[in-house]
Amino acid sequence: KCILMVGDISEIYVTSYKKMLSDKNFRPTELAAMASGYTKLLEQSGESLKELKSIVKSNVFSMNDHERMQQIDRIYTTLREYRSLVSYYTRKNISVSYVRAREKNNLASVKALYGNTASRYW
Repeated sequence: KCILMVGDISEIYVTSYKKMLSDKNFRPTELAAMASGYTKLLEQSGESLKELKSIVKSNVFSMNDHERMQQIDRIYTTLREYRSLVSYYTRKNISVSYVRAREKNNLASVKALYGNTASRYW
């Protein structure tokens, strides 16, 4: 499940950021800041996977099975938090575009780019 969550994080990042790049409501500096935020969360997720790999190898640490499972659960919880943060970050970024589009009376462009309420991927 941990590997799948990192896959989810990566997919949310790639899918969302690709759309944000074509969103006229964002400035280049904002897009760079968004990319930096996504990258940081993806890097931290990767570090968690590395830690998981080292814990799963039974010879690496002198842990009993209970301690090992506690560490795995901790990493799983951390990755769930990262996935939630990426989803939250995406929603907040899109909401900025939504507010700006509403001010310009151009909500149709945001809905076309990111989807309407029924078809939102985020």
